[in-house]
Amino acid sequence: VYGSGSTPQLRMFDSGGTVFFNASPSGGVNYIKFNPTQAASGDANALDDYEEGTWTPVLTGDSTSPTITYSQRPGSYVKVGKLVTITAYLEITARSGGSGNLVITGLPFTAANSGQTYNGVALPYYIGYTGYNQLMSLIQPNQSMIYFLAANLANGAGWSYLPLANVPTTGDRKSTRLNSSHTDI
Repeated sequence: VYGSGSTPQLRMFDSGGTVFFNASPSGGVNYIKFNPTQAASGDANALDDYEEGTWTPVLTGDSTSPTITYSQRPGSYVKVGKLVTITAYLEITARSGGSGNLVITGLPFTAANSGQTYNGVALPYYIGYTGYNQLMSLIQPNQSMIYFLAANLANGAGWSYLPLANVPTTGDRKSTRLNSSHTDI
């Protein structure tokens, strides 16, 4: 690290190939690379775990599974230490059968068992869920599925789990986008 006017402004290299960083305007590596074996250290303050990947969200009921035709359902995640950020987009063209409350399964990691703390899931876009004008979702502690809660606040109805029966079975495409950050076990 050199002050202003010096060429190298920040350089970090590990002889074992674990960490590279070069903030020099003349070029260089410009990233942090973790050891590919992902060997976690015993130090709770060490940033030693990074992972990116994909997951396949599955829309289902918590009692019995429906038959669903998807036109799209990509999911991705980034895990840094114990923090997992997920994104997904689900677009369905048909649903038949199934019972119970609407859930999305297939999360890449189980949420931390953190007592009564719930992990929120942002739903920036959703259409097609009938009978409700407010929708939110959550990941409960020690679970790897997303539950949906719904309310029709215009008529005074309170929050409750969204029944799978309220997801339309045919007609226009029904879609949901979701984003969440939660801690894993």
